[in-house]
Amino acid sequence: MVTSSRLTLSGAVCATLASLSRGEDLSALFRVEAEVLANKMPSPLSDHTATLVGTKVYIAGGCDDPNGNSWNQDGKAFYCGSVSQKLFVFDLVEGTFETLADMPAERYRHAAAAAGGKLWITGGRSLFDDLMTDVLAYDFEANTWTSFGGVDESYIVSDHTAFSYQNYAYFAGGYEVNYTAVTTTFRIDADATDMMADSPVIEDRAPLHQSRGDVGGAAQSNYAIVAGGFTHENNFREPLVQAESYSFANDEWTLIANMTYARGDKTLVSIGDSIFALGGERQLADREDAPEPGERTIVIDKVERYDVDVDKWSTLADLPDGHRFRFAGVGYLDKMYTFGGQERFDVACNCFKTSDEVTTYEEVQNGDSGAWNVAFSASMAALVAAATLVLV
Repeated sequence: MVTSSRLTLSGAVCATLASLSRGEDLSALFRVEAEVLANKMPSPLSDHTATLVGTKVYIAGGCDDPNGNSWNQDGKAFYCGSVSQKLFVFDLVEGTFETLADMPAERYRHAAAAAGGKLWITGGRSLFDDLMTDVLAYDFEANTWTSFGGVDESYIVSDHTAFSYQNYAYFAGGYEVNYTAVTTTFRIDADATDMMADSPVIEDRAPLHQSRGDVGGAAQSNYAIVAGGFTHENNFREPLVQAESYSFANDEWTLIANMTYARGDKTLVSIGDSIFALGGERQLADREDAPEPGERTIVIDKVERYDVDVDKWSTLADLPDGHRFRFAGVGYLDKMYTFGGQERFDVACNCFKTSDEVTTYEEVQNGDSGAWNVAFSASMAALVAAATLVLV
């Protein structure tokens, strides 16, 4: 006979534990450890995509100018000076890169998702800020690209997000050509698409509640989350804190808890049952008040974790290696892998330089600091006082 114990918790104890797990700032209990891998990307990149397929990460396009976004005094804005058409694959087991077949054209600020044995890429911009109007499909086995034209303009956006479910590639949010943020959600049916046809099979899905571009997204087994971003609705003066959850089964978006830190151009990464938000940026509400170009953008270094069971974003720590935004990332096992991105403002070049580094981040409990022990002991004291132990 096997003897086990079941702990029956009172409402007060549940509230105590919930307050611990849902605390807005858990930095006293957790830290995020970073490791910069020895092997670097073949070129520095920002505004690219990183898509996890098994133990491989496919990295497509991006701004490959070493100076990243440089200040243009005439245009009073930052611009990328060079855009990539490269496709790289990173082996998570071996820690090595391989260069694959080039995309048909240079592209950045696009979105990518894997479905049906292919990498699907939609939207994005050219070096001259034109929207990319074709849909690309990369065949993993053949190492070849197919370009589809004839795509309805409602699906042609930039700075959107993407995720996969079964044999569908989903895309959400983004900007139209004039930077009007959209609520559009659509999916590509990889199984139903004839690779010899003029266009892929695209299906409209339920729209987002909030229009947003520069948006992050990540998927779990049966749902996806988008969070943050920017919108024309407030003239891009403040990034968004709002987050939404999408049910694949019900084709429905639901507003969930807001992030603690409003931000765009961040990365959302899925690990286990949690979604992590890393990095990002916000703009000054009144940019004319910024005496220097580099002061117009404020980089957000915070790492937040979303727990679906309690519908709460909790702040874990700052990124330990400093400022980073416009990077791409994936979750693998218990680590977050990030690729490239733009670094802190460099006054020498009046630019946000791009990085070629691959950095892993791992959530670690501060068991040795005493902070966790204090918090845990307090919660356990309440638990022991109110719980009933039932032997089965």
